[in-house]
Amino acid sequence: MQPDLPPPAAEPTVAGDSQRANERRVVTTLLLGRVVRQDGSDGLCRVRNLSSGGMMFEALKRFINGDHVTIELRNGHVLSGTVVWAREGRNGVAFDEELSDEALVTLDKIVHSGKGRARAPRFDVGVSTRATVEGRALPVVLENISQSGGMLRTSEPLAFTPTVVLAIPNLGSRLCDRRWVREGAVGVSFVQMLRYDELAEWLEHRPAPGVTN
Repeated sequence: MQPDLPPPAAEPTVAGDSQRANERRVVTTLLLGRVVRQDGSDGLCRVRNLSSGGMMFEALKRFINGDHVTIELRNGHVLSGTVVWAREGRNGVAFDEELSDEALVTLDKIVHSGKGRARAPRFDVGVSTRATVEGRALPVVLENISQSGGMLRTSEPLAFTPTVVLAIPNLGSRLCDRRWVREGAVGVSFVQMLRYDELAEWLEHRPAPGVTN
């Protein structure tokens, strides 16, 4: 059963007072995720609190009551539900199905385990740009991006040295470390991680696939 969520108050909450007493809540400050709307559009989000029946998340992308959303967390967990209130970038969601005690315990451990090695949420972009390797500019396609790095498609993967300068349209040049090389692709990590607000804003106005910087 979905929780009876109230309209937003001075500080929005997930569930009603009567239900909150019976729900175990995980309070988070930096549980990042990829929020996907039913039309397929996505963006970066930050889950602020969560209970068995619902959650509250922040996002630059605008939502309205009735939007169905899916949030893919950086640990591989997927949460889905319906937006029941939205105000000033904060959104309350009632889950499609209540979370089990086991799922809440797992999420609680993830929240309090520190940064860990979980992969950050990645976003498909397909933007044509260039990478500079030892003074040589190589055409690449930035296939996906996260706060920590991305994957590049290139016809010359073996030309990539350990240090790469990647030009990202509307984000400028980013110094990167080469992480791996495969046939036709190179994985890079940003020497300086992108800020949450920086990536969230860029995703909202991301260049169309194929755009060249």
